[in-house]
Amino acid sequence: DNTINHQGRRQNATMESNAPTIIRASGDLYRTAIALNNVAVSLLLAGNHGAALKAMTDSLQLLKLVFSRASDSHSQAMAHRRYQEALSFYSRDMGNHPSTSTTTWGCEVTAIDEDDYVAMKAAGNRPQGYFPIRIRGIPQEDEPSSSVEATRQFGITLFNHGLVQLVLAQSRAAETQPERLLNGALKSLQMSQQAYSRILLQREEKADDDMSYGHDVPSLLLFTLTLNASTNVFMAQNTPHRIQEVQEAVSAVRQQIKIEEEEATDVHRTTSLFTKHMAPAA
Repeated sequence: DNTINHQGRRQNATMESNAPTIIRASGDLYRTAIALNNVAVSLLLAGNHGAALKAMTDSLQLLKLVFSRASDSHSQAMAHRRYQEALSFYSRDMGNHPSTSTTTWGCEVTAIDEDDYVAMKAAGNRPQGYFPIRIRGIPQEDEPSSSVEATRQFGITLFNHGLVQLVLAQSRAAETQPERLLNGALKSLQMSQQAYSRILLQREEKADDDMSYGHDVPSLLLFTLTLNASTNVFMAQNTPHRIQEVQEAVSAVRQQIKIEEEEATDVHRTTSLFTKHMAPAA
C-alpha cells in the first residue's frame, strides 16, 4: 500500500505542475487516451468485459506516457493502433445502438457523464450499482487543460479501470483468479481516491484566500463513487471490517457534500459551481 501511495502521489504531483504544457505538447496522445476511456465504458455496457479492460488499460498507459513526457512518434502510432482495435470491438458489439445501462451478473451498470451533476449525485446514493464515467472534456489541440481537470480525468480513468476489473472478477466468480482482479481493482480505486484527495486539499488551502474555491462538489461526488466501488470489492473479498471503515468514510464525504450544497443559495448555484469546477481553466 505504501508503494501504491507513493506512486500515486508522484504521478499526481507531476500532473499538477506540468499539466497545461504537457497536454498541449502531447496533442493527439492525450485525446486518444480520453477517447479510449469512453470506448471502454461502452464496451463494458455491451458486456465485452475483456475488451473493456484492455481499452481502459491502454487509456491509462497512454496517460502515463503523456505525464511522463515520454510521448513520441512511436507512441502516437501505438495510440492510434490501440484506439482502432478498441473501435473494432465497439463496432462489433454496439453497432449503431449504444446503450447507457445494462445488467450483468445481477449488477446494474449505468454510464454517467462527468459533468452531469444530477446523475453523479444519484449514483453516489446507490452503492450497489456500478457507474462507469464518460469524460466529455476532451481538450482541443490548442486548448490548455488545468491541472485540476487533468488530475480529475486521470482519477476518473483509474476509477473506471478499477470498476471494470471488479465487474470482470464477479463475472468470473467460478474461475481461478478473481482475487487477482479484485486486488487490481482495489489498487486502481485507491489511486483514484488519491487524485481526488489532492484536488480537495488544494481547494481547501486556496479557500483561505478565496471562498469560492471551497466548493468542489464534483470531486466529492467522484470520491463517493470510488468509496462505494471499494465497498463492493471488500464485499466480494468478504472483509467486513474494511467495509465498515469505508462506509464511515462515505458518511463523512456525504456530510461534506451536504454542507457544500447548503452553503449555496439554491440548486442553480450549486449546479453552476459544479459546472465551474468541471470546466477547463481559462
